[in-house]
Amino acid sequence: MTDSLLRAQDYSEPFGSLSLAGKVLLVVGGARNTGERIARLGAARGAKIVIGDILDNEGEAVAQTIRDAGGEAYFKHCDVKNEPECAALVAFVVEKFGELNLAANNQGYFQFLTKTENYPSDEFDLHMKTNAYGTFYLLKYETAQMVKQGKGGAITNTSSEVGLLGQPDMTGYSTSKHAVLGMTKTAADEYGPQNIRVNAICPGPIASLKMDENWHKMGDGYLKAMHDRVPLNRVSDPIEQAEVVLFTLSDAASYISGAIWATDGGKNTAH
Repeated sequence: MTDSLLRAQDYSEPFGSLSLAGKVLLVVGGARNTGERIARLGAARGAKIVIGDILDNEGEAVAQTIRDAGGEAYFKHCDVKNEPECAALVAFVVEKFGELNLAANNQGYFQFLTKTENYPSDEFDLHMKTNAYGTFYLLKYETAQMVKQGKGGAITNTSSEVGLLGQPDMTGYSTSKHAVLGMTKTAADEYGPQNIRVNAICPGPIASLKMDENWHKMGDGYLKAMHDRVPLNRVSDPIEQAEVVLFTLSDAASYISGAIWATDGGKNTAH
């Protein structure tokens, strides 16, 4: 390999930057929990933010918090189960900021636990529509916009630890999150030539409003059970997931695409 094949580098500055200054970032599922952290931390790193979610009041509140801190942010209602709403969300980003550079597809639905033989078909459909079809719809319009712009881009999808391993009583959630990984790898292969990078994270247990609700219902034994599942012996803070997402979207990850990040505290190694 000759030097002519390498990028010129000023070694007084880091090669890849975690800064998102000047970038337009779409955060789907950005109204609370991990999505909120992605939006707020992305704005702190200089990105212009659009939040898409079905939680209108919470989503607008996050956007307002970003604006109050001096950033640029908008909220738009989007139900990812509805393809036209996903298309309209991407169009809204372009309307407000002129382009789309980065996307965090962080939406998710998980609500039902039972063996496959007893699993309700309507619950299976709802998991697939939100987690799998929703990711497909978003990728479809995000990649089309990035290709049209001709400037590359980066997309990070949220799968799950059960997208890597499977887990009893979660056939709807597990199947839908496995599908997210298939789409991630396929899109990374398809759009790499256009310098569009596509990656995914696979979180384990995350401290969330739902987990807090379960803790109050079931007590400390519930939290101990969550901790005991993870080699690091704790659940993730949502900001830890957000940090990985924003790293994969940043120029510091400029040669990472099609990667599946197990952000599960080591749980995947315990199987």
